[in-house]
Amino acid sequence: MDPYSTFDRARMAEREERFSEALLLFQACIADGECDEGEVLFHCGWCIEQGGQGATDQALHYYEQAAAQTRMPECKLNGFFRAGWLLMHKKEHVKAATMFRHAVDYAELSHHKSEIYNQSVFWYAVCLESQGRFIEAIRWYRLVRLHSPQLDPESRVRELAC
Repeated sequence: MDPYSTFDRARMAEREERFSEALLLFQACIADGECDEGEVLFHCGWCIEQGGQGATDQALHYYEQAAAQTRMPECKLNGFFRAGWLLMHKKEHVKAATMFRHAVDYAELSHHKSEIYNQSVFWYAVCLESQGRFIEAIRWYRLVRLHSPQLDPESRVRELAC
């Protein structure tokens, strides 16, 4: 008898970068219903994104579902962030900004201001800048500078560019 659950085996495959195998195991977890479905959906999106299969829309769908369904605050925050990240790389800056803003608002509401929060604020500002909303972007770059020494130099440069 296997001492590991399907979820444990999926996580092991994911850590070992066997993304196709991990994806199948995570999808089996959804049918089992024994795990937080949102967390499992997030991992499905991650496996697709990291697996290099070019299925960005499918990964995006998983991330959006994960953010909507999970009971885990970090997973919800990360689901919004990853969805924004994929949309931004598809040059869909308005939709990306919406996802990053959801991440920012959720982190503030739930008191989960982590590095994902800082990254979400920064990339939200980048999306605003790409839309020509420079004054708003500057305000968000300044917020990033207050909370993230790591992002401070790039925020200053982008603020000057605005």
